[in-house]
Amino acid sequence: MTDQTPDQASDSRYAMYEGLIALAWADHELHKNEREALNTIIENHRGLSDEQRAQLKIDVETKVTLNEVWPRITNAQDRARLIDLAVVIFKQDGEYTADEREVKDAALAQHLEQINGNVIVADLRAYRDEQIEKNKLHAAEMEEYRKRFSLIEMIHSRFS
Repeated sequence: MTDQTPDQASDSRYAMYEGLIALAWADHELHKNEREALNTIIENHRGLSDEQRAQLKIDVETKVTLNEVWPRITNAQDRARLIDLAVVIFKQDGEYTADEREVKDAALAQHLEQINGNVIVADLRAYRDEQIEKNKLHAAEMEEYRKRFSLIEMIHSRFS
């Protein structure tokens, strides 16, 4: 699966879907609502090939643990998406158990360990500084516009 096509998920994204299956099995049983939710997610994702979609639908019935799948979810956005969807999957059977919460919290802790927080902070600071400069430039442009086209400025310059 490493040669990704537009209608084929990357290895990491595919593993993220396997992670969803693992989450559904976190309480050691797959409930009807969980199965339906997984199949709906698998069916509605446009980035899966027909082969990937078919395999995932088979995999829904196979108990797997997140520990088995997690190392293959190499993309930080895929890991974050999995964590975001965890509660959706967990609540399908009407309960959000302590075991499920523990699985989600462990995944979140691993994810936070694997991302480089310093890079994210640096990116956010750079973005903030860029926005500050853009705002200053915009304010200067608006002031120049006001001076050139403001009726009050025109009257003031004529009678001064």
